[in-house]
Parts: sequence; structure tokens; C-alpha cells
Amino acid sequence: MTRRPSSKLFVALSATTLIMMACAGSDEQDIREWMKEQSKDLKGRVPDLPQIKPLPVLAYEPGELTTPFAPDKVFAGDTKMGIGGGASVSGGPKEINPDAQPMTKYPIESIRLVGTILVGKELRAIVASEREPVRQVRIGDYLGQNHGRITAIEPAAGDNQGHIMLKEVVLDKGIWIERETQLPPLDQRR
Repeated sequence: MTRRPSSKLFVALSATTLIMMACAGSDEQDIREWMKEQSKDLKGRVPDLPQIKPLPVLAYEPGELTTPFAPDKVFAGDTKMGIGGGASVSGGPKEINPDAQPMTKYPIESIRLVGTILVGKELRAIVASEREPVRQVRIGDYLGQNHGRITAIEPAAGDNQGHIMLKEVVLDKGIWIERETQLPPLDQRR
């Protein structure tokens, strides 16, 4: 025997379906009313987008420039600071010809001040290295492997045995900085 659904069940399902359709229609109507209410105070003007200016095209000339992909790339800057502080130098130091400045082949720790000499009105220092003969250097010459340029020569006088002041350029955390170094006389080295 098969059972047929009763008419009461059919009426109940139809009523439920009608109620659900009525509820769905009222929710949509509520949303439409809320949107109309919210849009009363809106103004319909959107500002225009700003004009995009094209960037200038720059040619990369690798002949004299540092490669942009080097891990020790120099950060640009040209600020000078006083003694004791650092100064960032863009591009790093220039190459020094070791034939013209032979004392740049050796670390500053191996160079020693032997004495000073007055040539005309110019004071010169006499320096030596373990592998290099005695040489005369003057203000502006280079000493050591850190591009150390001589800024002052102090002659021996009284208790002061003299010294050479250098300005070295070293790479510190990716930035070239200048630092002042003093080359003491031979007696104070050992």
C-alpha cells in the first residue's frame, strides 16, 4: 500500500512557502528604504585624478660609475662633519697610483715616522716601512691602504716627538666615511 500525502500536509507546505516568500520580499524592501535614506546627504562629485608626470629618462654610463648591484654600493651624501664624526662621501675614494705614491701599498701600522726635515720653507716628514726604503712625504701625499692623505706634519719639539695627521677614507656599514688618524713617531710604535 502506498500512502498519498494528505491535503493537510499540502496546505501546510504551501502556507510555509508563501510566508517565506513574503518575508524575503519585506527584507529587500527594508534594504531599499535604508539605502535611499543613507544616500540623501551624499554629493555625487568625485575629484579628478592628478596628472601623472613622466619621469626623465637617465642613461646609465658604466664607464666611471659604480655598478648599482654591488653589495658595497656607496650611499649618496656629501655632508661634512667635524673631527671625530664621520662624513659620508659619495662615490668613494679615487684610485691612487701606487707607483706615484709607493707608501699606499702598506698598512698604516707598518709605516713609521723616522723624523722631519725642512726643505726650503716646506716641512716634510721622513717615513719608512719594513719593505720600503726611507722616503720624504709632504702634506697632501698618501700613506697606508685606507687612502690616508696627510693633512698636517708636526715637527719634534721639546717633549713632543712629532707626528703626522692623516685623513683616511674607510667603508663603514656600506657608507664611505672620513676619519682622522695620527701616525706617531718610531719611539712610540713598539
